[in-house]
Amino acid sequence: MEEENNQNVNIQVEEEEINTEDVAVDAYNRIDALVELLIKKGIITEQEIDDMEDALLEEFEGEEEGNSSEASPKSSEHEHSESCGCGHQ
Repeated sequence: MEEENNQNVNIQVEEEEINTEDVAVDAYNRIDALVELLIKKGIITEQEIDDMEDALLEEFEGEEEGNSSEASPKSSEHEHSESCGCGHQ
Protein backbone atom coordinates (compact mmCIF):
# COMPACT_ATOMS: atom_id res chain seq x y z
CA MET A 1 0.00 0.00 0.00
CA GLU A 2 2.80 2.41 0.87
CA GLU A 3 4.45 1.67 -2.47
CA GLU A 4 1.25 2.71 -4.27
CA ASN A 5 1.20 6.02 -2.40
CA ASN A 6 4.82 6.69 -3.28
CA GLN A 7 4.12 6.03 -6.96
CA ASN A 8 1.19 8.44 -6.98
CA VAL A 9 3.08 11.33 -5.46
CA ASN A 10 4.01 13.93 -8.02
CA ILE A 11 6.98 16.06 -7.11
CA GLN A 12 6.99 19.31 -8.96
CA VAL A 13 10.33 21.01 -9.43
CA GLU A 14 10.21 24.64 -10.37
CA GLU A 15 12.67 25.77 -12.99
CA GLU A 16 15.02 28.29 -11.53
CA GLU A 17 16.27 30.99 -13.85
CA ILE A 18 19.99 31.40 -13.49
CA ASN A 19 21.57 34.53 -14.80
CA THR A 20 25.25 35.12 -15.42
CA GLU A 21 25.53 38.00 -13.00
CA ASP A 22 24.26 35.85 -10.11
CA VAL A 23 26.73 33.10 -10.99
CA ALA A 24 29.60 35.60 -11.19
CA VAL A 25 28.72 37.21 -7.85
CA ASP A 26 28.42 33.82 -6.17
CA ALA A 27 31.78 32.70 -7.59
CA TYR A 28 33.42 35.96 -6.48
CA ASN A 29 32.07 35.58 -2.95
CA ARG A 30 33.26 31.98 -2.69
CA ILE A 31 36.73 32.83 -4.00
CA ASP A 32 37.00 35.81 -1.67
CA ALA A 33 36.08 33.65 1.33
CA LEU A 34 38.55 30.95 0.27
CA VAL A 35 41.38 33.48 -0.16
CA GLU A 36 40.66 34.98 3.25
CA LEU A 37 40.75 31.52 4.82
CA LEU A 38 44.03 30.62 3.11
CA ILE A 39 45.59 33.88 4.31
CA LYS A 40 44.25 33.39 7.84
CA LYS A 41 45.74 29.87 7.97
CA GLY A 42 49.08 31.18 6.72
CA ILE A 43 49.02 29.13 3.54
CA ILE A 44 49.39 32.17 1.29
CA THR A 45 50.05 35.85 1.88
CA GLU A 46 48.18 38.92 0.72
CA GLN A 47 51.26 39.84 -1.34
CA GLU A 48 51.14 36.49 -3.16
CA ILE A 49 47.50 37.11 -4.04
CA ASP A 50 48.30 40.63 -5.26
CA ASP A 51 51.19 39.32 -7.37
CA MET A 52 48.99 36.64 -8.91
CA GLU A 53 46.24 39.16 -9.70
CA ASP A 54 48.83 41.41 -11.38
CA ALA A 55 50.15 38.48 -13.44
CA LEU A 56 46.65 37.49 -14.51
CA LEU A 57 45.83 41.08 -15.49
CA GLU A 58 49.02 41.31 -17.56
CA GLU A 59 48.18 38.00 -19.23
CA PHE A 60 44.63 39.15 -19.99
CA GLU A 61 45.82 42.47 -21.38
CA GLY A 62 48.39 40.67 -23.53
CA GLU A 63 45.73 38.39 -24.95
CA GLU A 64 43.55 41.39 -25.80
CA GLU A 65 46.45 42.95 -27.70
CA GLY A 66 47.14 39.71 -29.54
CA ASN A 67 50.51 39.26 -27.87
CA SER A 68 49.53 36.39 -25.62
CA SER A 69 52.72 34.45 -26.33
CA GLU A 70 54.86 37.39 -25.14
CA ALA A 71 52.74 38.57 -22.22
CA SER A 72 51.56 35.30 -20.71
CA PRO A 73 54.17 33.36 -18.79
CA LYS A 74 54.04 29.58 -18.94
CA SER A 75 52.64 28.02 -15.82
CA SER A 76 56.08 26.69 -14.89
CA GLU A 77 57.64 30.16 -15.09
CA HIS A 78 55.69 31.92 -12.32
CA GLU A 79 57.42 33.14 -9.18
CA HIS A 80 57.71 30.48 -6.52
CA SER A 81 57.72 30.58 -2.79
CA GLU A 82 57.90 27.83 -0.21
CA SER A 83 54.13 27.96 0.24
CA CYS A 84 53.16 28.20 -3.43
CA GLY A 85 52.46 24.46 -3.64
CA CYS A 86 52.82 24.15 -7.41
CA GLY A 87 55.64 21.62 -7.17
CA HIS A 88 58.11 23.68 -9.19
CA GLN A 89 61.36 24.88 -7.67
